[in-house]
Amino acid sequence: MLGRIANNIQRLSIRRNTTNSLFFRRSSPYLAYSYATKTGLTIDETLPLKTTENKNVTAKDFFSGKKVVLVGLPGAFTPVCTADHIPGYVRKFDEFKQKGVDSIACVTVNDPFVTKAWAQHLGAAGKIDFIPDWDGKLTKALDQTIDLSKNGLGHRTMRFAAVVDNGKVTKVFTENDPQELKISAADSVIKQL
Repeated sequence: MLGRIANNIQRLSIRRNTTNSLFFRRSSPYLAYSYATKTGLTIDETLPLKTTENKNVTAKDFFSGKKVVLVGLPGAFTPVCTADHIPGYVRKFDEFKQKGVDSIACVTVNDPFVTKAWAQHLGAAGKIDFIPDWDGKLTKALDQTIDLSKNGLGHRTMRFAAVVDNGKVTKVFTENDPQELKISAADSVIKQL
């Protein structure tokens, strides 16, 4: 199985478009996705979202009038997300603030209850805002959907980070593989601010 995954990784093709966003395409029995969040994309303020308290809000509540580092990942309590990805942002929280970031938000396709339990487990209260994208609407709007059905996870959020300034995506850092943590890691993103 690892050999097949390695072969699928080798088939990854990358091309740049005129907006400097990367387009990645992969199709395999194990991972299949297509994502291309473009810089310049404006997140619809009326997009309905939920909080970890299961309250209805809109994208405006998270992004309007703020500079936000939005971190996307495949799922709560998954190994890389829990051990490295979000803990890196918790550790670097003060440095992000010094760079002019108003908030750090994490989007994951999970229900509000699981997302809340995960946030508590990580000790991220007061540092990271969690967006439980229970129906995948925000993930789809950002074109960051990944199909992990063959891995038992269904449609999820690709591992990425983006800088969102007053609802407009200004920078995007999407990993080549959801199990990788390189360009979307806190240490890498903070260097780009």
